[in-house]
Amino acid sequence: MSKRVEEWTIEVIEELGALITNGHYIYNSGKHGEVYVAKDLVMPSTIQLNDMCAELAGHYMVFDAAKRAESEIAWVDTVIGPAPNGAVLASRVAEVIHATTGRPAFAVYAEKGKKLDGDGKPEFEVRPTFERFLDETQTVVVVEDVINSGRTVKKIVELVQSYGAKVCSIAALWNRGGVTAEDLGVPDLFSLVNVR
Repeated sequence: MSKRVEEWTIEVIEELGALITNGHYIYNSGKHGEVYVAKDLVMPSTIQLNDMCAELAGHYMVFDAAKRAESEIAWVDTVIGPAPNGAVLASRVAEVIHATTGRPAFAVYAEKGKKLDGDGKPEFEVRPTFERFLDETQTVVVVEDVINSGRTVKKIVELVQSYGAKVCSIAALWNRGGVTAEDLGVPDLFSLVNVR
């Protein structure tokens, strides 16, 4: 990510009142920090959000073109994110990919289900109507608003893989946890902001 895009993204998030820097916060991961990104304040701001999603999609299309040249992956077929915010991001990123390439990219979302994981946290699931967008013929980008520990996005990756689809990239607005593609077992992780 270029410094210019990172600085622009932080500036936009600040202007939206979504960057809170004057407190002590305990994140869902259990980690503590002095900065909080109120991502729910970003989602309703359609113009700024569309610009951010265009940056995310732009990176993916450059990455995708390079990988296609190496015959490693096909075009992106599906974009998925965890509801609620990831659903909005998936829709916007898929829309930009379609508008730019002329090929449809589908947008689906995962939501917390009733089944619990080993830590007593809800597992993610997709609705049966979305399963056809995650079969073994699909190449998938996972989107997330803010990555702290990477636990949520890792669960989404595993969910997608359980249907046989290939996750080629993860795209996030903000990577606060220093999480890497290797940590998540994917070939590419891209975020507009990489600041802890």
